[in-house]
Amino acid sequence: MSVRSLTPTDTSTTNFSLFKDQFNGEDFGRMLSEFEAAVPTGNPSWALGNHDVPRFISRFRAENGWPLSAKCFLFFLFCLRGNVILYQGDELGLSEAEIPFELMQDPFGIEF
Repeated sequence: MSVRSLTPTDTSTTNFSLFKDQFNGEDFGRMLSEFEAAVPTGNPSWALGNHDVPRFISRFRAENGWPLSAKCFLFFLFCLRGNVILYQGDELGLSEAEIPFELMQDPFGIEF
């Protein structure tokens, strides 16, 4: 489990445990139990992804629309204590885009 706080007394934490490629309900429940034991108070932030990892819908291997499990994980995310952080497009169920190198316009993407 990955939990970050700004100071030892800071009650705002960000949980990056949901950035895994695959997990199931049992993994999700175990992560929640461990997190609640480690951080019983405060205002945590929860995210399924960001610009550094593939979109969560792609990590669930959803090729034709939203799989039920992806909808369920989003539902549970919004039921948790604290803040929800959605990477732009996750609310629409957007998957990871494949852009051919010759069509890339992002200088960083081209360089690296």
